[in-house]
Amino acid sequence: MRLDPTVIDGYLSGVKTGSKESFESVYRYSKELLYVYALSVTGDRLGAEDAVQEAYVKVWQNADKYKPGGNGLAWLITIARHAALDEKDKRRCIVVSDETAKKGLRKSHEEAVVCADYVDFIMKNLKENERQVAMLHIYGDYTIKDIAVMLNIPVTAAQWRYTSALKKLKAALVREGTVNG
Repeated sequence: MRLDPTVIDGYLSGVKTGSKESFESVYRYSKELLYVYALSVTGDRLGAEDAVQEAYVKVWQNADKYKPGGNGLAWLITIARHAALDEKDKRRCIVVSDETAKKGLRKSHEEAVVCADYVDFIMKNLKENERQVAMLHIYGDYTIKDIAVMLNIPVTAAQWRYTSALKKLKAALVREGTVNG
């Protein structure tokens, strides 16, 4: 799922000129990655789906602010981060009463990207900053250096978060008896 920043830059440059075709292309090209990222922030499948939709609305509305030749992937991730954080804040106040939504039985982008059980395991056992790095590295196939640039953090911080995430996941698997210590 690793995306080419130059491809994204080309699409976003087209979106900046008002091209609906470029917008559709950037959406098709990046929707799975933004979903995985939003899921790592919200910890909630439905919230992640809503955040991704909101992020693309903001991409269209703010395309004139994009600087061609820049890091389009980082720009998309920043917009997705803000949308996911807003969605997470909104959902703290909402009580979900629909059992189907609680169990995540609704079809989503995630089914094409990751195994739902493992995502639930990651959501349950990692802090938000660890989830972001782990999911971008595991499911997005990005290097730690690329993730540091996307999240605007030092490479050492990204590496520490990933290492910490792996240790916590292994400890959780040992606790559940899935693997031996």
